[in-house]
Amino acid sequence: MLGLYERWVLFQGLRIETEPEHAPEFELNDILPQLVASVQDDEAIKLIRNDTASIRIADINVTESHVELLFQYADKNTTDPVFMNMNTNQLRPIHRLDGEGIAVSGHAVIKRAKADDGSYQLLMEQVTGLGRSNVEPFIRSLFKSLSTDLTFEDETDNNRRKKYRPVAKLESDVSSKFKDDLDEGTVEGIELISRTQAGGVDFDEPNFFREQARVIKLGVVTKKDDSLLDRITELARRARRNGYEKIKIRYKKPEGKQRTIGMGTTVTDVAEQIITKNELVTSDDILEQCVDSINRDFMAKMVARLS
Repeated sequence: MLGLYERWVLFQGLRIETEPEHAPEFELNDILPQLVASVQDDEAIKLIRNDTASIRIADINVTESHVELLFQYADKNTTDPVFMNMNTNQLRPIHRLDGEGIAVSGHAVIKRAKADDGSYQLLMEQVTGLGRSNVEPFIRSLFKSLSTDLTFEDETDNNRRKKYRPVAKLESDVSSKFKDDLDEGTVEGIELISRTQAGGVDFDEPNFFREQARVIKLGVVTKKDDSLLDRITELARRARRNGYEKIKIRYKKPEGKQRTIGMGTTVTDVAEQIITKNELVTSDDILEQCVDSINRDFMAKMVARLS
């Protein structure tokens, strides 16, 4: 569940390559006017997962030093929320209307100046549905659609004028914290979770699901196991092939405290959750589950963390 005032922020990098590789370099600044216009015209949106979910940029603000973004994600295939009166224990379910999906939003900020390695520093609020496996292909598709008129003289083909396009990639700002914890700690269990539609119900009722879980015990055999991430990634890959959508890893830190981290089962989900540098950011304002405009206080604190 999302906290009222706190969010984890992931430190990443946006790298923009070109296709073909020998085409001219593409800069973030080259696409900003088109990106702003696309957001303002409500065209920065894409349907995914067989049109059962959508991802969009709902708000944008460009400054001299950085670009502020607000992403939104909506999914029809998630269960409806239920509230409980903590005095009476009475439940109050909220049922969505036709065409609606559970919605979340997440802030992001991109530094306009390139880092020494040629990437652009990107900070992204960590929100379920707005992980790298959804955001990266969305940004790549959006940049491609906004850059249809790019051409260059191809010196490898008698200077013929050809089209080229940007290829956007997200990269993790690697943190060794998880690995450091495991150097002296232990993985105590891994839980694979799949959601299947419940039988014996009226299928006209939206999103009746039950969770089926299979628990696998995994211990760290040796200290300083450099292959642990590879093994977890391979397990997640196998889990996804067998229909599991989530993976939870329970481990004990060196000081004895237990921690559980959850993630999707794509390779990028695993890498993002386990090795990406992150920091907890506290806002002075309440952070709603989904909003239409950038929260200025929260964004200011993200911007302050740009290097």
